[in-house]
Amino acid sequence: MISLQSYRIIRIIVIAILASAGQIALGQDWDGIPVPADPGDGMMWELQDQSDDFNYNAPADNKGTKFSERWVDTYHNNWTGPGLTIWDRAHSLVADGMLQLIVSRVPNTNKVHTGIITSKERVVYPVYSEARAKIANSVLASDVWLLSPDDTQEIDIMEAYGAIYSEGTG
Repeated sequence: MISLQSYRIIRIIVIAILASAGQIALGQDWDGIPVPADPGDGMMWELQDQSDDFNYNAPADNKGTKFSERWVDTYHNNWTGPGLTIWDRAHSLVADGMLQLIVSRVPNTNKVHTGIITSKERVVYPVYSEARAKIANSVLASDVWLLSPDDTQEIDIMEAYGAIYSEGTG
C-alpha cells in the first residue's frame, strides 16, 4: 500500500464520468456547506479556489472563462484515452449546474468518444473531495481521481463500472 505522505503534491484529475449521455457530476454552491469529515485537532477545512460548483454554463464548443480558469478539457499529459476510448473536447460541457461528460460511438468502429477534464491546480494532501455521479450502463469507468503529475501514483475517489462489454452496452 502506498503511503498517503507520498501524495504531498498531486494533480486532481477529474475523470468525472466516462460514460453515457446524461452521466453527470452534480454541482452545488459549496460555500457555507459544512464538510462532514473531521480535519483533525487544530485544523480547519478551507474552500479552495479550484473548488467548483458547476453552477454556470460552458458549452462544449466554447467553455468560457469560468471553466477555463480551473479546468482543461484534456488529460494532463496529452494521453488520448485508454483502450477503445478517445477523449474528445467536444464531449464535455457544463449546463444546468452539472458537469456533463458525454459518450458517443465512433462510426464504423467499436471505439467511443467521451469527455474528460483535468484541474489546472494541484492540491496538497490532506484534501476533502466530493463527487456525485450517475453511473452509466456502459463498460467505461465513471471516475474521479487524484493523480501524481508523472502518473505513477493514484488515489481513486470514485471508480465504478455500470456494465460489461459482453452485455452489448459497451
